[in-house]
Amino acid sequence: MVARPHTSKPFHAVSFSGCGTLNFFQTGVAASLQRAQLAGGMRFAGASAGAGLATLIAAGVDAEHICETAIELLARFAGKNILRRPDIPLTFANEFLDAFVDEGVLARIDDRVHISITEVAPLRNLRVNRFHDVDDLCSAIRASCHIPSLSHRSARFRGGACVDGGFTRNTPLVGHRCLTVSPFAMSRNVDIAPSRAINPLRAVVIPDAKRARSLFERGRADGHRHLERLRNGAVTLKPKRSARRDVSPIAWARRVDLAGS
Repeated sequence: MVARPHTSKPFHAVSFSGCGTLNFFQTGVAASLQRAQLAGGMRFAGASAGAGLATLIAAGVDAEHICETAIELLARFAGKNILRRPDIPLTFANEFLDAFVDEGVLARIDDRVHISITEVAPLRNLRVNRFHDVDDLCSAIRASCHIPSLSHRSARFRGGACVDGGFTRNTPLVGHRCLTVSPFAMSRNVDIAPSRAINPLRAVVIPDAKRARSLFERGRADGHRHLERLRNGAVTLKPKRSARRDVSPIAWARRVDLAGS
C-alpha cells in the first residue's frame, strides 16, 4: 500500500553521507522517501557512496532496484575489505554507473544534485551541482567515491587530482532545511540514523546479500518512522551547522591505513 503524500514538505533537501558499504541503509531510507512521495522535485546532496545514491534518487530511479543491482554487482566480492582491495570500489563504480546513467540523466536531475569532492592540491572541498555532460557527472561521482591507495592515489575531475568527498565534507548541506541521513549514529547534525547502532567498521567490508537486504530494510523502517514523526510534529529537523571537520569514519580509517603502509 502506498503511503499518503505529505501535504507540505517538512524539509527542502536531503543529504546522504559517505559511508562505504553501509550505503544499503541509506538506500532503504531513500525507499521510505519515495514511498511517502517526498523524493520528487527534492534537492539532494551526497558524499562518496552517498553521491551516487543522491544522483539516482534525484533521477527518479527506484531505491529497491538500486539495492538489488548493487547486491548483484557486489556478490562476487562478499566479505572483502575495500581498504585492502581498492580495485573493488573502482570496478563497482564503473559497473554501477554503466547500469544506471544514460544520456537523459542530466535532464532528470536538473541542478538538484550537489556532490561533495575533495580536491588534493590545494586541499579543499568542492561542492558541484552543475555538470557539463554525462561524462562530467560520472567523473564527479567517481571522484567523490575515490578512496586513495598506494596504487590509485587520486581520481581526475576537471583536470584536478581528487579523492573521497568524505575527507572534507561527509554530509554536505543544502540550505538550513536539509534532512541528513547517515548509518553512523555518532555523526553530528544527522536526522535519520539507525535506531540500533551499526558497527562503523562494517563500512569497509562488502556484505553478502542477506546482510545487504537487512541493512536496506532497517533503513526503510527507520526512515518511515522518522518521517512519520516529522509529519506529526513529534520531532523537528536538527539545527544544521556547517562543520569544518565533518569527516567520515571510513576516511579516517583510510588515513590511518596509509600512514601505516
